[in-house]
Amino acid sequence: MKSGYGQIFFNKGGFFEGIFWDNKKNGFGCLWKPNGESHEGTFKNNKLYGKGMKNSKLETYKGSFRKGLYHGLGKLKYKDGRKYYGFFDMG
Repeated sequence: MKSGYGQIFFNKGGFFEGIFWDNKKNGFGCLWKPNGESHEGTFKNNKLYGKGMKNSKLETYKGSFRKGLYHGLGKLKYKDGRKYYGFFDMG
């Protein structure tokens, strides 16, 4: 069972570097997915919680997360230049 700081590399590509507890991402970390997405922030039970960042080919989001979804105050910027700053409710 993985607990503490470490890295895990996934079979289909991508990896996570950060804090584990009971074999789950729990604490600060960075997740890189094979599709080019990256996630940085505090994880709880494998999902982003609290302040964090997500970067993908289509958009960049900086702000609050809950259960891995945009939730609370945040800034969303699309690659085509559109921007939204405000409150998000679970997505």
